[in-house]
Amino acid sequence: STFGDVNLKANGIAKHLEKKEILDGKGVGIYISDALKFIPSLIGVLKGGNYFIALDILFPKTTIDSIIASANISVVITDSENYLDLKNIVNEEILIINMDDIVCMQPLTSSEKYFTGLEVQSVVGKASKVDIQPAQQISRENIS
Repeated sequence: STFGDVNLKANGIAKHLEKKEILDGKGVGIYISDALKFIPSLIGVLKGGNYFIALDILFPKTTIDSIIASANISVVITDSENYLDLKNIVNEEILIINMDDIVCMQPLTSSEKYFTGLEVQSVVGKASKVDIQPAQQISRENIS
């Protein structure tokens, strides 16, 4: 996977979250063991203006339930490999999104808030923006 591939999948995830009205500061769980799938999910969640909670697939059911409840998570992103396991763990009120069913998307116009780059608000209030183009490497020069 190139940075471009990751960005396309992240755009698709962010757009899907937007369609489901999961945006602007909501907690999204990520229940994925494969790093090549976890990273676009994480970036897609952040592009949507949300925060993520990583849910380790090795955690017991009670721990995952507790994390979801305490973090006020209403949606969890997973993949085909872990979908059925997760469905048996979480209650029916939690929306489960299978990232393998999400279509990759090209970056949209700059007027569309969630897809022009990755904006991350840190705890000290400094925002940074990263625009990733296909096959581009991340360096200090392209982070403002």
